[in-house]
Amino acid sequence: MVVQDIQEVSQYIKLKFRLSLNWKDARVSFYNIKADEALNSLTLEEQLSLWTPSIVYWNTEQQLKTINDKNSFGSIRRDAKGSIIDRTVNEDIEVYKGEENEIIFSRVYSIKFYCNYQMAWYPFDIQTCTMKMVFDGVLDNYADLLAGALMFSGEKELTQYFVQEYKIQQETIQDMAAVVIYVTLGRRLLGTFLTVFFPTILLYAIGFATNFFKEFFFEVTFIFNSLNKGFSWLVFPIL
Repeated sequence: MVVQDIQEVSQYIKLKFRLSLNWKDARVSFYNIKADEALNSLTLEEQLSLWTPSIVYWNTEQQLKTINDKNSFGSIRRDAKGSIIDRTVNEDIEVYKGEENEIIFSRVYSIKFYCNYQMAWYPFDIQTCTMKMVFDGVLDNYADLLAGALMFSGEKELTQYFVQEYKIQQETIQDMAAVVIYVTLGRRLLGTFLTVFFPTILLYAIGFATNFFKEFFFEVTFIFNSLNKGFSWLVFPIL
């Protein structure tokens, strides 16, 4: 997972991540799957022929869903032993039950998630953004949505924030089983001070110093104080 963009005014966080889905399907059987999972990759035609769970990204603008397309990667993981196919078939084929061997699908997404930024304690604020996932439709009645492993692979030091903590856990959203990822962001105080507070203090100090100039510097004093008043109107509404 990587944090791509943070927009406090628009109230969203953009995340790039790879979602991996693992499940077993008792309705299918597999032939001659290898012990090495990398050798069991599926073609697009095979991927489309399999049933795949549909996950809804709950806190997105249009409640986007997972996609099964040419950018998806599918494979089979051999977890159990197979058996020789019916003797009437003149081929050496091992059959593996779908209920004993996992189907694995993964795909990379780049999505904007809603995030309610609390700015009351700026610049000492800590923001927590979430990525909420639920099953699409009535699938929740027939399958379990379980939290897996979470790995953060992006930069933790961002422009205004740093990634303080991240975790994944199971929750309930409107009586539906959900998996929620939390990303906690801390404010980078040094950068905020150097780009906002220090320039403001410096301009006010210069403006105040001009009050001690002699009378023939009156024009310079007037200009600096006028600039400071205008600058204060620009800076402090943002704070």
